[in-house]
Amino acid sequence: GSGIPAVTDSGLRFPIGSYYGVTADYPTYDTTNRRVTTRYYVSSVSELNGGSICEVGEFFSGTTALFSRDTITPIVKSGSDELAFVFVNQLG
Repeated sequence: GSGIPAVTDSGLRFPIGSYYGVTADYPTYDTTNRRVTTRYYVSSVSELNGGSICEVGEFFSGTTALFSRDTITPIVKSGSDELAFVFVNQLG
């Protein structure tokens, strides 16, 4: 993808190459407003230390097909940083 999320994006611009799991209390479902909220977590231990994280994305299970993507101000992760990324997807 480009620096700005677009419908035509087919992947992350700078993929990290690792997949991080959904936290235990997610996903949550709001059937009234047709929303699904998912939270991903990167621990402080050694995951991605020294890496500059500037985008996050979700992929369809078992594929490389991009489901959603967002760009963020770059974060250079150190060993004391813990990151959580929250995605809220809504059906039209």
